[in-house]
Amino acid sequence: PTYGPIIKIRRTGKNGKALFVLAGKDKWRPKDPSYLGLDLWERLCERFPGKMYHHDGSINYKTGKQMAEMFSEFRVFVNLDTPYGDGERSLTMAFTEALCAGMPVVARDLPGLSYREYIEGNGVCTDDFELICKFIEGCLCDLPFARMCSARSREIGRAEFSLEALRPKYAEIVKRAQDVFHARNNYMVRAVIPPWGQ
Repeated sequence: PTYGPIIKIRRTGKNGKALFVLAGKDKWRPKDPSYLGLDLWERLCERFPGKMYHHDGSINYKTGKQMAEMFSEFRVFVNLDTPYGDGERSLTMAFTEALCAGMPVVARDLPGLSYREYIEGNGVCTDDFELICKFIEGCLCDLPFARMCSARSREIGRAEFSLEALRPKYAEIVKRAQDVFHARNNYMVRAVIPPWGQ
């Protein structure tokens, strides 16, 4: 997906809270809380009482526009989930949306995931709970710091996930698919028509 509309929404961070997006926590997700990062989330809620919010789309569905508006209201995005776990889907969609919405970001540093590639001056990617807390506290208590990280997230989101950034990549994928389609059809034609019939 591309995130043009999200990139254009003005961030306010007005509620001064951290946002964690995880759908289906009690429905289809694995029961192990550490796999989902829920153990860390509970510790964060204890460390920052009243400052953490978990959005579960399976309970309270939001459209893309509503999600973008929600992202604009929070101060920092916390991504603790393990997407598929085996590296075949190395980012969650919520993370890329938050990045494009200009949110400072926190992510666990897990094998097979590529959050670290999109965190440079806009957040932390670590398994160190105290470092996570230090960054979240900085965003919640220091608005200029949060704004600086926000601007950097938006830059990274625009560079990596805007329509302008993704159009050439999609064009390459389409071209490769067309090349395979044409090569396969040409092979099938040659296989069906005997040499004396050409």
